[in-house]
Amino acid sequence: MITIGNEENASQELLQSISDHTDAWGGWMTTPLTILTIFASIATICGLIMIYIEMRRQKASLGRQELIVKDLIRHLFINAAIMEVIRMKMTGKWAQLHPTEGVFTRFCVLDSDLELSQISVTDEQYTKLHRMSLFLRNYNIMSLLAEKHFNDPDFDPKEKELELDELWRRTVTITKEFLRLGDVTKLDITKESVRDFVLVHYPGKNDSSPSKNDLPERKGDRAYYDNDLNLREVFDDCIIDKYDNIRVIPFA
Repeated sequence: MITIGNEENASQELLQSISDHTDAWGGWMTTPLTILTIFASIATICGLIMIYIEMRRQKASLGRQELIVKDLIRHLFINAAIMEVIRMKMTGKWAQLHPTEGVFTRFCVLDSDLELSQISVTDEQYTKLHRMSLFLRNYNIMSLLAEKHFNDPDFDPKEKELELDELWRRTVTITKEFLRLGDVTKLDITKESVRDFVLVHYPGKNDSSPSKNDLPERKGDRAYYDNDLNLREVFDDCIIDKYDNIRVIPFA
């Protein structure tokens, strides 16, 4: 569940609830009924405090929330590099070749990430976050469709190329939408902070083929990670690292 509201509102509600349940303390008399009321009030207060503590415990820190979003962007960044490898290896051979099974399936994000459940938002921000969850769900659906279509020898080869283009566009669009989360939340999600995160966490080895000189020129949206995020060198490295791992094979 996404926690809606903020800590100030939660605190005010807690204090109001405590006040509502502790009226017996004002001018009370030591009767059995009053004593029972006091104990009931104490039990209620303790219960409310435990609920509040649990709410706080389940709410991720800002640092953890930022990590969730930045790691999703890193995942999309690597997906984009894999798409470039597929394009390089299949251009002109869309009808004869297909990637080994599972490549597009791995593009999907986790169900827990779909809910973005660790990010605390206000009522006004909920619509934005819900929209992001829908984007991710649709991205998963399209990735699974690509997995099916690219492994189908009877699927129109031209449609495969168009489908890869559309999957790329969605990858870039979702990345841009994630970057805009910094404008509506307290999260430090900026192009600069995301770039730094990718540079630190990219697990590349840069020891396979082809060389950077062999990579095709990227233009328009396909140069998004190169230009907008200033990650050209790292994106090249990622393509090179994934090149030998992403295999395309002839249809049987």
